[in-house]
Amino acid sequence: MATWVATENFDSYAAGTSISGGAGGSGWGANWVLTTGTVKAETTPIEGTEQGCRALKGLNESHNASRTFTAIDDSVVHFQFYSDDATAANERDVGFEGAGTSRFQFRINQATGGRYYASDGTSYNTDLGAFTTNTWNTVDIKFGHVAGKFAISLNGGAYSADNNTTGGISQVDKVYFLSAQTPVGNFWIDDIAAATGAVCAGATFAPWQIDTF
Repeated sequence: MATWVATENFDSYAAGTSISGGAGGSGWGANWVLTTGTVKAETTPIEGTEQGCRALKGLNESHNASRTFTAIDDSVVHFQFYSDDATAANERDVGFEGAGTSRFQFRINQATGGRYYASDGTSYNTDLGAFTTNTWNTVDIKFGHVAGKFAISLNGGAYSADNNTTGGISQVDKVYFLSAQTPVGNFWIDDIAAATGAVCAGATFAPWQIDTF
């Protein structure tokens, strides 16, 4: 068994820097690769607990950024996302791939009001409900606990039922951030890791927040 070890909080990049060739974080096998579109490290729209100074932002166009690592299985990966768009059919994906083509995905904005979905990469497995726009949402994805399956938890809630992966994938070696469309809203991801990420070093908090870290 090999568990998730790669981390990336995007805070090491200057605001406005393209992710292409980016080598931030640790535990990766290669740098970020930008295949299409514009994807940049940008100052976050809101700083707070579990959130850093900068995040990866997909602009209003189709895009695909990816990064590889040593193959892992039976693990959990955590990340955050923020969207200011709940428009029907404006698809965004945070995906995981193994063996070149097999994959599973977290998809958002596929129904009016803002929905999020588990997808095996070719179809929607499960409508997992609504997310909140204009705030940071946390996502945990566990995979490999049952061969060829994955499940998703949003904002610390219960995990979904197990969903199929494309081709019964048992290992992953690549994460990607993409939209196949040209959405009208913005979308950020941050704090890719095995658990909750660090707070921005420059953030300020009320006294009641200090003991939450």
